Amino acid sequence: MHIPGDLLCDIFRLVDGASVDQKFRLSQVCTYWREVALDAPLLWSSLTLADSLDANRLPILLARSRNLPLDIILPQNNSIRFNKPAVDLLTGRVRMRRLHIHHGTECCFLPRLLEKGFTFPLLEELVIIRTSEVGPQIFLFVSAPQLRRLHLTYTDCEKWHGLLVPSLEHFTLDYDPADWVPALLPEVFAHCRRLQTLSYRGATSSMWIGMRGVFPLQANPGPLVPLTGLQTLRLDMAVSPQFLRAVVGLRVLDEVEIVTSGSLPDQVTQELISEVFRGLDAVVELQFDKIEYRQSFSIRDRAGRIRRVSAAFGLLDQAWSLPQLWLELVQRLDIITTLQTLRANIIIWKDLVDAFAERPPDGELEMHLKLHRGYSPEFSHPYGRRLEALPVLQLNCPKLYKVVFHDYDPERIHWRESGLSRTSVILHLLTSITSTAPRISVCVSDAGLAKEAEDVTASALGAQFPVKYVLCSHC
Repeated sequence: MHIPGDLLCDIFRLVDGASVDQKFRLSQVCTYWREVALDAPLLWSSLTLADSLDANRLPILLARSRNLPLDIILPQNNSIRFNKPAVDLLTGRVRMRRLHIHHGTECCFLPRLLEKGFTFPLLEELVIIRTSEVGPQIFLFVSAPQLRRLHLTYTDCEKWHGLLVPSLEHFTLDYDPADWVPALLPEVFAHCRRLQTLSYRGATSSMWIGMRGVFPLQANPGPLVPLTGLQTLRLDMAVSPQFLRAVVGLRVLDEVEIVTSGSLPDQVTQELISEVFRGLDAVVELQFDKIEYRQSFSIRDRAGRIRRVSAAFGLLDQAWSLPQLWLELVQRLDIITTLQTLRANIIIWKDLVDAFAERPPDGELEMHLKLHRGYSPEFSHPYGRRLEALPVLQLNCPKLYKVVFHDYDPERIHWRESGLSRTSVILHLLTSITSTAPRISVCVSDAGLAKEAEDVTASALGAQFPVKYVLCSHC
């Protein structure tokens, strides 16, 4: 008795994913399976062209998928190096619905497909990820009138008008600092009125978004109109409060990520922070990082809304500190009564101590600490060879009920060079916490104990814990 053809076809799609080779294998098991597979164009419409054999099979795949829209993935090292597969891809472009391309140092076929101004009439999703900053660059020039999602990583665009279309809902741009990005944003706001996600991460701070528009430093192209459907805004550039009000209006977004070029208690920065915090529910999670060239914080409220703010490069000496930020959060959001989870790097231990000295969290708290070699809890002073010689800075957490340690440094050698071990740092930090809780759970499963020079088990470490600290259940 045969499995019904439609059910067998569903099983095929679950088994093969988008693997071209697997599709051919399934279609060659027996006569019945082959009949079912060849009569199922949907099976042949999702394709990952992983190697040259897959590329050479493209005409067969296009024929077997008949007239259905195509979802095509070109992974890195896909071996498409010659003109024939590029021509076949061009043949199928009128049916492409999703096109994902990952390319490195070799992409000789891509210019023919993506730099000639061709129209992709059905394309809804275009993802181009350049995995290497060296090698050939793509200068994108295509038209996609139905495009809904665009994600470009280290990819230049020759002409944007064919991609910034009214149907675009999600636009992600990952790039080095680029002067052309501020000039592009007004075009995005003008033409993509259905935009729900706008994300630019370029590791830059030299761009300032001003009161009436978007501009690099002083240039100003004009006013902006709020995007009524916007839910997520991530801009790795300095922004002004006026810009946020112009783009967001009175709506409360699900996620906002920005850079500030000022410092607390600077008036402009306070105004910016007030605009970022506007409309949030009770804040239940706070994360604060201060590492070398950058510091940032993020908060999550009870409804799942996220806010991330980073200090611009080169401004660490004048930017906000955790005690200043904590005071703002207490005054504006009453965070001491609502905070449930705190995440921080141990290099800001002194900042934590200072922040919680007079206004510690009132509620039960779970604390996640990143283990970072080479620093003391006093922040910025290297650990000496003897931890016992360090002053114990007591962190006041009255209702702390759990501490989770995370390994931040991947290389074992860094810890050996510092003359420390993760275990010694963990034990030192546990003795530096003041809490009235009768029992505090400690999780070290992600603390990197296996990377220590000497094998250390969680149970052996737990036996050295100070009184009232116990290993969590899964350690």
